[in-house]
Amino acid sequence: MSKQSTYLLPNAGGFESFVQAVGTPGEREDSPSESLNGNTREISSDTGSSSVSEYFSPVSHMEVPRVASFSIDEPAISEEEREATAPVQGLLDRMNHFSSRMIEVEQHIHSIEEKRRVVAHDWSEKKNELRHEIGVHAIEKTRPIFDAYEHQLQLQAAVNEATLLYNQSVIECDEMKIALTTASENGSTEAHLGELLAMLVSVQTKRDTYDHLSMGRTNEFKQAQEKVIQLRKHVGLRAVERAWPWFEAFMHSKGISEELTQKIHALSKEMASLREEYRDCMHELEAISAKVHAIRKSLENT
Repeated sequence: MSKQSTYLLPNAGGFESFVQAVGTPGEREDSPSESLNGNTREISSDTGSSSVSEYFSPVSHMEVPRVASFSIDEPAISEEEREATAPVQGLLDRMNHFSSRMIEVEQHIHSIEEKRRVVAHDWSEKKNELRHEIGVHAIEKTRPIFDAYEHQLQLQAAVNEATLLYNQSVIECDEMKIALTTASENGSTEAHLGELLAMLVSVQTKRDTYDHLSMGRTNEFKQAQEKVIQLRKHVGLRAVERAWPWFEAFMHSKGISEELTQKIHALSKEMASLREEYRDCMHELEAISAKVHAIRKSLENT
């Protein structure tokens, strides 16, 4: 087994870490690319319109279905009909539960969207303030190095993720070796030993894959790090230091927005699941209704 050639990279600090070209403020998944020139577009809300960055676009509102009443005219219920309608109350209770939860989820989504609009509004005001204070020319001059630095941060998170996967696979590999040795010493059957050996080969393959992945990502990170260093030399440390507050404020606002967006995505998935459960209950009720009508029609013909 080859020795691990990758490592967990330390978290970033502030401007000092940037000057050293090392670090990341934290892992974020699916970060939308956003140019640092602050391109904006208009979005509408219940309270009016505001100009915000592209990654602040809100999620459309969703309607929550209501629980439909389910009633059967029952002059005289036969035993067969009673058995057919036994699940009805449970289905109605489930539908009420799903409906109530969907209302809660929708309200939560709207609340998060409002928070995201506030973050967008605050960033819009802060951006204009910093542009006036720092100067558009100074920001545009340093924008390439900040773009490169943001890419470096993303690669650092990818390195840490791959390294953790590799370390976990190493532990699994060691555990399988112990299990195989123990089974062999206890006189296990050839079939059992063969199964354990196959599992060991599988985890070893996974370990080697993650080792290769982490080394590749580490090399990409080092290249990005070198690019930041070269750009910093070209732009000059004084210019970078002057524009740093703009970049720091942008990353802070973007990070909050992405965190809120991830919460909305999770809630939207829950909403979709609740809707599916609700529809399944409706279909079961429809099937029961059809079965009851068939039973009654059969009784009328006898």
